[in-house]
Amino acid sequence: MKFARLAVLVSPRRHPEMLTRRRALAIVALARGLALLFAGLTLAWVAVDYAVFDPALAGRLAVVRLIAVVAFAMVWGMPPRAVSGLASAYARLLALFAIPAVFHVATQEILRTESVEGLARGIAAAYSLVPYAIAAGIAAFPIVIVECAILALLPLGLLAGTTLRDATLVGNAIVLDAFWLLFLITGASTFAAMSQVRLLAALIRQATRDPLTGCLRRESGAELLEAQFRLSQRSGTPLTVAFADLDRFKAVNDAWGHEVGDQVLSAAARALRESVRESDLVLRWGGEEFALVLPDTDAKAATRLVDRLRERGAGQRPDGRAVTLSIGIAERRADATPTASALVDLADQRMYVAKQAGRNRCVHSCGGEARIIFDLP
Repeated sequence: MKFARLAVLVSPRRHPEMLTRRRALAIVALARGLALLFAGLTLAWVAVDYAVFDPALAGRLAVVRLIAVVAFAMVWGMPPRAVSGLASAYARLLALFAIPAVFHVATQEILRTESVEGLARGIAAAYSLVPYAIAAGIAAFPIVIVECAILALLPLGLLAGTTLRDATLVGNAIVLDAFWLLFLITGASTFAAMSQVRLLAALIRQATRDPLTGCLRRESGAELLEAQFRLSQRSGTPLTVAFADLDRFKAVNDAWGHEVGDQVLSAAARALRESVRESDLVLRWGGEEFALVLPDTDAKAATRLVDRLRERGAGQRPDGRAVTLSIGIAERRADATPTASALVDLADQRMYVAKQAGRNRCVHSCGGEARIIFDLP
C-alpha cells in the first residue's frame, strides 16, 4: 500500500481516473490564471524598460514583451473544455512555460549587444533570472516527479545556453553556483508540486470513498460509471454491472446491533473489493447494496467473478452462518441499454429477481429472459 501511494507521486500512469481528471482541471485552471497574471505583469514592465533604458533599446524589448503578452493571452483564452485526460492540461502547461523561455532567449540576444550601466544594468540583470523563475513555477502545479523532471529540462537548457556561453567571462565558480542554485530551486519546487498531488489524492479519496466499507461513494462512482459507459460505447467493448445486496442484513442489525452490522457490512465489502480486478470499480450504492462496474467484461466473465466470490465467501454473521448475497448482472451490449443509469437499473431489477427466487443467487439475462444461473453457497 505504501509503495502504491509513493508510485502516485512518481508517475501519472498510476493515478486513478478521478485523480487524473481533477488534477488536469486544476492544472488548466492554474495555467489560465497565471497566464492572465503574466500578461498583465509583462505589459506593465514596458514602462520600467522605458524608464531605465534608452528609447531604442526599450522599444526593441517592448516588441518582445508585446509578443509575449499576446501569447499569454492566447493561453488564457483557450476555452477550458471538460477535461477527461491530461492532454489539454499538458498543452497549456507547456505553453505557459515555453513563452517565458522564448522571451528569455530573445531578450538575452538583444541585451548582449548593448552596454548598460547603473540602474539599467541592474534591470538588465533581472532578465537573466527567467530560468530560476521557470523552475520555481513548477511548484504552482499539482504534478509528479516525472512531469517535474521533464519541465526542469527547460530552465536547465536555458541556463546552459546562456551561462555556459559566458563561462570564460564570469568564471567557472559562478557557473557552478548558478547551476547549484537552479537545482535547489527545482528540488524545492518538485517537493511542493508533489505535496499538492498528495493532498489532492487524499482529498479525492476522502470525498469519494465510503469510510466504513472503503468502496466508492455512489455519487463519485456514478461519475466514473458514466465515463466507462461512454468509453465502452466509443470502443464497442463490453461493460457489465453486477448489483449485489446482502441477504437479510436488517436481521443482523436487529439481533446484534448496528456496530456488529457495520462489521459484517465491512467484511462483505472487503470480499467484494478483493474479488475484482484493479481496473474494476466497487460502489456502495446505498445501505447494504453494492454496484460492481466491470469494464471489458461480458456477462459470462462476470459470472466467473461471482464464482471467485463464492469460493472465498463474503464473511460470517455472529452466529457463524455465512453471509450471502443476491446479485443481478446486466451487460451494455447484450442488453442494449442506452444509458449508464439504465444499465444499473436493469442489474438492480435482476437482483430483486434473485431475492424473490429465494435469495443467495445470481441472475443474468439469457435469451431475453432473466433466469437463475447458479446458487451461491
